[in-house]
Amino acid sequence: MLSLPASSLDKVIRLTRIPWYGFVILVGGALLLLGLATAFFDGIMDRVLYEGIWRPLLMAPAIVVYILAVFRPVTDYQERALNALRRIVRLDDEGFARLVDKSSKIDGRTEMLAFAVGGTFGFLTNAPWSISVDLFWLRLYMPLTSTLMFGLLAWLSYISLAGTRLFSELHQEEMNIDIFDLSPFEPIGRYALFSSLAFIGGSVISVIILNPLAEGANIISVILYGILAVVTLLVFFLNMRPTHAVLARAKARELKTAEREIAGTFRDLKGTEAEGADPGAISTRLNLWLRYEERVKKARTWPYNTPMLRALFFSVFVPAIVSIVQRLLGSILAR
Repeated sequence: MLSLPASSLDKVIRLTRIPWYGFVILVGGALLLLGLATAFFDGIMDRVLYEGIWRPLLMAPAIVVYILAVFRPVTDYQERALNALRRIVRLDDEGFARLVDKSSKIDGRTEMLAFAVGGTFGFLTNAPWSISVDLFWLRLYMPLTSTLMFGLLAWLSYISLAGTRLFSELHQEEMNIDIFDLSPFEPIGRYALFSSLAFIGGSVISVIILNPLAEGANIISVILYGILAVVTLLVFFLNMRPTHAVLARAKARELKTAEREIAGTFRDLKGTEAEGADPGAISTRLNLWLRYEERVKKARTWPYNTPMLRALFFSVFVPAIVSIVQRLLGSILAR
């Protein structure tokens, strides 16, 4: 089974010989202990436990753990799509492996640069001098966790771009396409759906922790949810756009073939009638080509199905639903 190139984080975890999710649990536990230690040494443990101060403390660590946890299944879906395309791309094994290595190569220095750029942004958004409260450990904890969160987000963006570039390159190669059998492309649809759901999952975590509708709906929350919905749809469809382009071209070719054959068969039928010959065989051929044309017109050019669209549609509303449920529960419990 073909695999995508390993990232620097993959290589580090392999050296430690810790299972991936064991590493995720280790990081999550360390960040939780660090947050508790910060609250303890700054003397705000009571406020953290009873006044909701835990929300900003937990936000960045929760997203960090989520990024690390979701990275592995996203990669698995990518590799399944890669192996499905291997069956139809007209390259020998050596040529295919060479293309995969070239198009999805992950440069360690670029990974570090991406992490550094994201981390710098995270640090500046939560710099020690921007924190109004005079708490020494909190002024260290917030920039540290924010740097880690945004650094990982930038790193994940770079890794995702490498995978997207690979699929774009593969779709430029000649393929053995059966317009009526989209099974080789369906793993791409599942990868696109999972990527969208993974994006939604991070948003749901932020909603659960920050609860933006706690004080009621406002224009900013509405705008943010609107942007979230648009981005979710873009993640889904942009991941499948190269596949759609290939299938649309294949469908157009098949339609042109059917139209050409139908036109030729009509001419043959006309000639047969003029000669007074039996048109039975030609009529049968014409009906077959007409049925073929109709079936080609109904062929899908996007590698998704109705359950995928249903899951995508529902997922768009999940953050808003979670936030509304939080608010209702809060109102009920406050009585």
